[in-house]
Amino acid sequence: MDPAIYQPWVFGAGVGAVIAAVIAGLFLKAKPSADNRSFSIRVGSLWPGAMMIGVCAIAGWAGLMRTAPRWPPVASDDRLGWVFVGVLLISVFAGLLQRSLAVRAGLAVFAALFAAAFTLYSPSAGLGSISGRMMMVGLSALGMLVAAGALGVLEWRGRRIGSSFIVAGLALAAGAALLLSGSSKFGFMSWSVVPGAAIAVVVCSLRTGAALGSAAHACAACVLGAALVAGFVYSDLRWLSAAIFALCPLCALIADAVLTPMLKPRMAAVACVLAAAIPAAVAVLISANFKNYL
Repeated sequence: MDPAIYQPWVFGAGVGAVIAAVIAGLFLKAKPSADNRSFSIRVGSLWPGAMMIGVCAIAGWAGLMRTAPRWPPVASDDRLGWVFVGVLLISVFAGLLQRSLAVRAGLAVFAALFAAAFTLYSPSAGLGSISGRMMMVGLSALGMLVAAGALGVLEWRGRRIGSSFIVAGLALAAGAALLLSGSSKFGFMSWSVVPGAAIAVVVCSLRTGAALGSAAHACAACVLGAALVAGFVYSDLRWLSAAIFALCPLCALIADAVLTPMLKPRMAAVACVLAAAIPAAVAVLISANFKNYL
Protein backbone atom coordinates (compact mmCIF):
# COMPACT_ATOMS: atom_id res chain seq x y z
CA MET A 1 0.00 0.00 0.00
CA ASP A 2 1.53 3.28 -1.14
CA PRO A 3 1.25 5.84 1.71
CA ALA A 4 1.18 8.67 -0.82
CA ILE A 5 -2.19 7.45 -2.06
CA TYR A 6 -3.81 7.77 1.36
CA GLN A 7 -2.07 10.86 2.72
CA PRO A 8 -4.81 13.11 1.24
CA TRP A 9 -7.34 11.05 3.21
CA VAL A 10 -5.58 12.07 6.42
CA PHE A 11 -6.04 15.71 5.44
CA GLY A 12 -9.69 15.15 4.51
CA ALA A 13 -10.41 13.25 7.72
CA GLY A 14 -8.70 16.01 9.68
CA VAL A 15 -10.88 18.67 8.06
CA GLY A 16 -13.95 16.58 8.85
CA ALA A 17 -12.84 16.21 12.47
CA VAL A 18 -12.37 19.97 12.86
CA ILE A 19 -15.83 20.68 11.43
CA ALA A 20 -17.37 17.99 13.65
CA ALA A 21 -15.65 19.46 16.71
CA VAL A 22 -17.01 22.94 15.93
CA ILE A 23 -20.51 21.55 15.44
CA ALA A 24 -20.24 19.57 18.66
CA GLY A 25 -19.05 22.55 20.67
CA LEU A 26 -21.82 24.80 19.40
CA PHE A 27 -24.85 22.56 19.05
CA LEU A 28 -24.55 18.99 20.33
CA LYS A 29 -26.38 19.38 23.61
CA ALA A 30 -29.53 18.13 25.24
CA LYS A 31 -31.76 18.94 28.18
CA PRO A 32 -33.97 16.63 30.26
CA SER A 33 -37.62 16.59 29.29
CA ALA A 34 -40.57 16.89 31.62
CA ASP A 35 -40.29 13.21 32.55
CA ASN A 36 -36.56 13.65 33.33
CA ARG A 37 -35.33 11.30 30.62
CA SER A 38 -31.72 12.36 30.10
CA PHE A 39 -31.69 11.11 26.50
CA SER A 40 -34.45 13.50 25.46
CA ILE A 41 -33.40 16.22 23.02
CA ARG A 42 -35.38 19.32 22.28
CA VAL A 43 -36.93 20.00 18.88
CA GLY A 44 -34.38 20.86 16.20
CA SER A 45 -31.30 19.61 18.06
CA LEU A 46 -31.16 16.11 16.60
CA TRP A 47 -29.53 17.32 13.39
CA PRO A 48 -26.04 18.26 14.74
CA GLY A 49 -25.08 14.64 15.40
CA ALA A 50 -26.11 13.65 11.88
CA MET A 51 -24.15 16.61 10.50
CA MET A 52 -21.05 15.53 12.42
CA ILE A 53 -21.14 11.98 11.09
CA GLY A 54 -22.09 12.95 7.53
CA VAL A 55 -19.54 15.74 7.19
CA CYS A 56 -16.75 13.45 8.42
CA ALA A 57 -17.78 10.78 5.90
CA ILE A 58 -17.86 13.24 2.99
CA ALA A 59 -14.62 14.99 3.99
CA GLY A 60 -12.76 11.69 4.28
CA TRP A 61 -14.15 10.53 0.94
CA ALA A 62 -13.20 13.80 -0.79
CA GLY A 63 -9.69 13.70 0.66
CA LEU A 64 -9.20 10.10 -0.44
CA MET A 65 -10.55 10.71 -3.94
CA ARG A 66 -8.93 14.20 -4.19
CA THR A 67 -12.11 15.60 -5.69
CA ALA A 68 -15.72 16.46 -4.99
CA PRO A 69 -18.32 13.84 -5.98
CA ARG A 70 -18.42 13.66 -9.78
CA TRP A 71 -21.38 13.16 -12.09
CA PRO A 72 -22.10 10.79 -13.67
CA PRO A 73 -20.74 8.47 -10.96
CA VAL A 74 -19.37 5.71 -13.15
CA ALA A 75 -17.16 3.94 -10.59
CA SER A 76 -18.41 2.41 -7.34
CA ASP A 77 -16.28 4.72 -5.20
CA ASP A 78 -17.74 7.71 -7.06
CA ARG A 79 -21.24 6.52 -6.21
CA LEU A 80 -20.33 6.21 -2.54
CA GLY A 81 -19.57 9.93 -2.49
CA TRP A 82 -23.10 10.71 -3.65
CA VAL A 83 -24.49 8.16 -1.19
CA PHE A 84 -22.76 9.99 1.66
CA VAL A 85 -24.08 13.36 0.46
CA GLY A 86 -27.63 12.04 0.06
CA VAL A 87 -27.65 10.26 3.40
CA LEU A 88 -26.34 13.40 5.12
CA LEU A 89 -29.12 15.57 3.67
CA ILE A 90 -31.84 13.05 4.51
CA SER A 91 -30.54 12.52 8.05
CA VAL A 92 -30.23 16.23 8.82
CA PHE A 93 -33.77 16.82 7.56
CA ALA A 94 -34.98 13.92 9.72
CA GLY A 95 -33.16 15.41 12.69
CA LEU A 96 -35.11 18.63 12.29
CA LEU A 97 -38.37 16.67 12.65
CA GLN A 98 -37.85 15.25 16.13
CA ARG A 99 -41.51 15.36 17.15
CA SER A 100 -42.66 13.42 14.11
CA LEU A 101 -41.43 9.90 14.88
CA ALA A 102 -43.30 8.37 11.95
CA VAL A 103 -41.79 10.81 9.46
CA ARG A 104 -38.29 10.30 10.86
CA ALA A 105 -38.72 6.54 10.66
CA GLY A 106 -39.92 6.85 7.07
CA LEU A 107 -36.92 9.00 6.19
CA ALA A 108 -34.60 6.43 7.77
CA VAL A 109 -36.14 3.73 5.57
CA PHE A 110 -35.74 5.95 2.53
CA ALA A 111 -32.09 6.70 3.40
CA ALA A 112 -31.31 2.98 3.80
CA LEU A 113 -32.98 2.06 0.51
CA PHE A 114 -31.24 4.92 -1.27
CA ALA A 115 -27.84 3.94 0.17
CA ALA A 116 -28.23 0.29 -0.83
CA ALA A 117 -29.76 0.90 -4.26
CA PHE A 118 -27.42 3.67 -5.40
CA THR A 119 -24.35 1.75 -4.23
CA LEU A 120 -25.45 -1.18 -6.40
CA TYR A 121 -26.56 0.98 -9.33
CA SER A 122 -24.51 0.87 -12.51
CA PRO A 123 -24.95 3.73 -15.03
CA SER A 124 -23.89 1.48 -17.92
CA ALA A 125 -26.56 -1.11 -17.08
CA GLY A 126 -29.23 1.40 -16.08
CA LEU A 127 -32.11 0.43 -13.81
CA GLY A 128 -31.59 -3.19 -14.77
CA SER A 129 -28.58 -3.24 -12.46
CA ILE A 130 -30.96 -2.71 -9.52
CA SER A 131 -33.97 -4.70 -10.69
CA GLY A 132 -31.83 -7.81 -10.85
CA ARG A 133 -30.61 -7.25 -7.30
CA MET A 134 -33.79 -6.34 -5.44
CA MET A 135 -33.21 -9.04 -2.83
CA MET A 136 -29.74 -7.71 -2.15
CA VAL A 137 -31.03 -4.13 -1.96
CA GLY A 138 -33.75 -5.15 0.49
CA LEU A 139 -31.44 -7.18 2.74
CA SER A 140 -28.77 -4.48 2.74
CA ALA A 141 -31.30 -1.78 3.65
CA LEU A 142 -32.75 -4.03 6.35
CA GLY A 143 -29.31 -4.50 7.87
CA MET A 144 -28.77 -0.73 7.99
CA LEU A 145 -32.16 -0.19 9.62
CA VAL A 146 -31.60 -2.94 12.21
CA ALA A 147 -28.27 -1.37 13.19
CA ALA A 148 -29.67 2.18 13.30
CA GLY A 149 -32.78 1.13 15.22
CA ALA A 150 -30.81 -0.84 17.80
CA LEU A 151 -28.44 2.07 18.38
CA GLY A 152 -31.38 4.46 18.73
CA VAL A 153 -33.14 2.25 21.28
CA LEU A 154 -29.86 1.73 23.12
CA GLU A 155 -29.48 5.48 23.47
CA TRP A 156 -33.15 5.75 24.46
CA ARG A 157 -32.37 3.36 27.33
CA GLY A 158 -29.73 5.78 28.60
CA ARG A 159 -26.59 4.39 26.92
CA ARG A 160 -25.64 7.76 25.43
CA ILE A 161 -21.87 7.28 25.73
CA GLY A 162 -22.07 3.59 24.89
CA SER A 163 -24.01 4.08 21.66
CA SER A 164 -21.53 6.70 20.41
CA PHE A 165 -18.63 4.46 21.41
CA ILE A 166 -20.17 1.55 19.51
CA VAL A 167 -20.53 3.70 16.37
CA ALA A 168 -16.83 4.60 16.57
CA GLY A 169 -15.85 0.98 17.22
CA LEU A 170 -17.97 -0.37 14.38
CA ALA A 171 -16.46 2.16 11.97
CA LEU A 172 -12.97 1.05 13.01
CA ALA A 173 -13.85 -2.64 12.73
CA ALA A 174 -15.68 -2.28 9.41
CA GLY A 175 -12.75 -0.35 7.95
CA ALA A 176 -10.31 -3.00 9.16
CA ALA A 177 -12.42 -5.81 7.67
CA LEU A 178 -12.66 -4.01 4.33
CA LEU A 179 -8.93 -3.30 4.33
CA LEU A 180 -8.04 -6.92 5.09
CA SER A 181 -10.39 -8.18 2.39
CA GLY A 182 -8.71 -6.10 -0.30
CA SER A 183 -11.15 -3.14 -0.24
CA SER A 184 -8.65 -0.53 0.94
CA LYS A 185 -10.48 2.55 -0.38
CA PHE A 186 -13.78 1.44 1.13
CA GLY A 187 -11.97 0.74 4.39
CA PHE A 188 -10.59 4.26 4.62
CA MET A 189 -14.03 5.64 3.78
CA SER A 190 -15.43 3.73 6.77
CA TRP A 191 -12.70 5.09 9.02
CA SER A 192 -13.73 8.63 8.05
CA VAL A 193 -16.72 8.26 10.42
CA VAL A 194 -14.49 7.61 13.45
CA PRO A 195 -13.57 11.24 14.31
CA GLY A 196 -17.21 12.35 14.42
CA ALA A 197 -18.24 9.43 16.62
CA ALA A 198 -15.19 9.86 18.87
CA ILE A 199 -16.00 13.55 19.39
CA ALA A 200 -19.57 12.54 20.26
CA VAL A 201 -18.20 10.15 22.90
CA VAL A 202 -16.25 13.02 24.48
CA VAL A 203 -19.22 15.39 24.39
CA CYS A 204 -21.57 12.79 25.88
CA SER A 205 -19.01 12.13 28.63
CA LEU A 206 -18.67 15.80 29.54
CA ARG A 207 -22.21 17.11 29.07
CA THR A 208 -25.09 15.73 31.06
CA GLY A 209 -27.93 14.80 28.77
CA ALA A 210 -25.95 15.10 25.52
CA ALA A 211 -26.69 12.45 22.92
CA LEU A 212 -25.60 11.65 19.38
CA GLY A 213 -29.23 11.21 18.28
CA SER A 214 -31.20 8.74 16.21
CA ALA A 215 -30.69 10.74 13.00
CA ALA A 216 -26.92 10.38 13.42
CA HIS A 217 -27.30 6.65 14.04
CA ALA A 218 -29.21 6.31 10.78
CA CYS A 219 -26.56 8.35 8.98
CA ALA A 220 -23.71 6.24 10.39
CA ALA A 221 -25.50 2.96 9.67
CA CYS A 222 -26.16 3.98 6.05
CA VAL A 223 -22.61 5.25 5.46
CA LEU A 224 -20.98 2.15 6.92
CA GLY A 225 -23.60 -0.11 5.36
CA ALA A 226 -22.97 1.35 1.90
CA ALA A 227 -19.21 0.85 2.29
CA LEU A 228 -19.77 -2.77 3.37
CA VAL A 229 -22.14 -3.42 0.47
CA ALA A 230 -19.56 -1.99 -1.94
CA GLY A 231 -16.88 -4.17 -0.39
CA PHE A 232 -19.08 -7.24 -0.70
CA VAL A 233 -20.21 -6.62 -4.29
CA TYR A 234 -17.12 -5.03 -5.85
CA SER A 235 -14.36 -6.65 -3.80
CA ASP A 236 -13.74 -9.68 -1.57
CA LEU A 237 -15.54 -8.85 1.68
CA ARG A 238 -17.50 -11.92 2.85
CA TRP A 239 -21.27 -11.62 3.21
CA LEU A 240 -20.98 -13.13 6.69
CA SER A 241 -18.80 -10.24 7.88
CA ALA A 242 -21.29 -7.66 6.60
CA ALA A 243 -24.19 -9.50 8.26
CA ILE A 244 -22.36 -9.68 11.61
CA PHE A 245 -21.62 -5.95 11.55
CA ALA A 246 -25.33 -5.22 11.01
CA LEU A 247 -26.22 -7.33 14.06
CA CYS A 248 -23.56 -5.94 16.44
CA PRO A 249 -25.75 -3.08 17.77
CA LEU A 250 -28.61 -5.52 18.24
CA CYS A 251 -26.32 -7.75 20.32
CA ALA A 252 -25.45 -4.73 22.45
CA LEU A 253 -29.14 -3.88 22.92
CA ILE A 254 -30.01 -7.44 23.96
CA ALA A 255 -27.07 -7.49 26.39
CA ASP A 256 -28.20 -4.20 27.89
CA ALA A 257 -31.76 -5.44 28.38
CA VAL A 258 -30.65 -8.73 29.93
CA LEU A 259 -27.62 -7.71 32.01
CA THR A 260 -28.61 -4.27 33.33
CA PRO A 261 -30.86 -5.70 36.10
CA MET A 262 -28.14 -8.17 37.08
CA LEU A 263 -24.97 -6.02 37.11
CA LYS A 264 -23.77 -2.77 38.57
CA PRO A 265 -24.22 0.22 36.22
CA ARG A 266 -20.59 0.45 35.11
CA MET A 267 -20.26 -3.29 34.62
CA ALA A 268 -23.49 -3.32 32.61
CA ALA A 269 -22.18 -0.50 30.40
CA VAL A 270 -18.94 -2.38 29.76
CA ALA A 271 -20.83 -5.60 29.02
CA CYS A 272 -23.05 -3.72 26.56
CA VAL A 273 -20.04 -2.44 24.61
CA LEU A 274 -18.34 -5.85 24.70
CA ALA A 275 -21.48 -7.47 23.31
CA ALA A 276 -20.97 -5.39 20.17
CA ALA A 277 -17.17 -5.53 20.16
CA ILE A 278 -16.81 -9.30 20.29
CA PRO A 279 -18.90 -10.11 17.19
CA ALA A 280 -17.26 -7.16 15.39
CA ALA A 281 -13.86 -8.69 16.12
CA VAL A 282 -15.13 -12.02 14.77
CA ALA A 283 -16.24 -10.27 11.56
CA VAL A 284 -12.76 -8.78 11.16
CA LEU A 285 -11.13 -12.19 11.73
CA ILE A 286 -13.38 -13.79 9.14
CA SER A 287 -12.28 -11.25 6.58
CA ALA A 288 -8.64 -11.63 7.52
CA ASN A 289 -8.23 -15.36 7.90
CA PHE A 290 -11.11 -17.31 6.44
CA LYS A 291 -12.12 -15.37 3.33
CA ASN A 292 -11.03 -18.19 1.03
CA TYR A 293 -13.20 -20.75 2.77
CA LEU A 294 -16.56 -19.00 3.20
